[in-house]
Amino acid sequence: MTTHPPGPEEEDDDEELAAFEISEAAGALLAQMLDRDTVGSAVRFVFGLSGLEQQPSAFLPGDTAYRYQGRTVLLLDATMKRMLAGKTLDVEITDDGPRLHLS
Repeated sequence: MTTHPPGPEEEDDDEELAAFEISEAAGALLAQMLDRDTVGSAVRFVFGLSGLEQQPSAFLPGDTAYRYQGRTVLLLDATMKRMLAGKTLDVEITDDGPRLHLS
């Protein structure tokens, strides 16, 4: 899993923060989700009525892009990146199938 380096319109003033990481399994699940729902070019985490939610999205200025096998699968804005610093996105196997899980 790789993080896209900031482009000219991206900010990278959070170097002192612990990195947010994505497991290979989470990258693969995000890619599968995007294959099923082609509304957005990647998944974005946002705060919704039930807490942290996923939604399809396009890249916005200031985003950090996380890639799986060369494909952008997750976008975080600066605020979400700070909130998730030091966390790892992984996959948890449930009775209903695989689910993304933060630890």
